[in-house]
Amino acid sequence: MRETDYRAWDKINKRMFTPISIHHPRYLDSVEGATGQSSSDVFSLKRKDVVLMQYTGLKDKNDIKIYEGDVVEKEDMRFIVAYYKGRFFAKIIKGLESEGYWEFGLNSKLFKIIDNIYKNTELIK
Repeated sequence: MRETDYRAWDKINKRMFTPISIHHPRYLDSVEGATGQSSSDVFSLKRKDVVLMQYTGLKDKNDIKIYEGDVVEKEDMRFIVAYYKGRFFAKIIKGLESEGYWEFGLNSKLFKIIDNIYKNTELIK
């Protein structure tokens, strides 16, 4: 069974964080995170102010977890990790003439994470 893990992008403060709690009484309502170790460092954000990114269950060649929204590269090609039609794919953004999705699955160790689309929007231009 695949490990379920999330990270989140705070749209207001422009920072990545690991959610400590995701509230969804009926629909996803809010996400809590922490800036430090103390309980006073906990913050809560409304769903509209957060982008949740799920762990793909895969790791890159440096053994780093690959999440949705990561920008990965292989040789001179660049991809965005996206969830598409029930699976995680690498969406081609640089290096190949055709656009589309490439299922990386067991080949994830051929990729290297270089950043994500929220921290560094220049990578996808």
